[in-house]
Amino acid sequence: MEAYTNLHDGIFYLIRDSNDPRLEEARQLLKRIEERKLYQRVAHATYKKDECQPSTADIEKELESCIPGRKFKLVFRQRDFGKKVKNPVKFIK
Repeated sequence: MEAYTNLHDGIFYLIRDSNDPRLEEARQLLKRIEERKLYQRVAHATYKKDECQPSTADIEKELESCIPGRKFKLVFRQRDFGKKVKNPVKFIK
């Protein structure tokens, strides 16, 4: 963890300007960032824990039918704003 705290922007340029074939994937990612070819957010859904959630396979199938020939990645996040099952809005003063 201590090494991580010493990182700076120079790492970006070292990777970008390197000829090391092992860093090719990292160079391509940095190139996308520089060219502002960022990933798009296609959809957003909110589910409560007690609600029935669609399976990953169902969502992928629906996306493939709506967006043929495009790459996509499903990202699932659980947010509780530090209050677990309690409503965080009730704690605003």
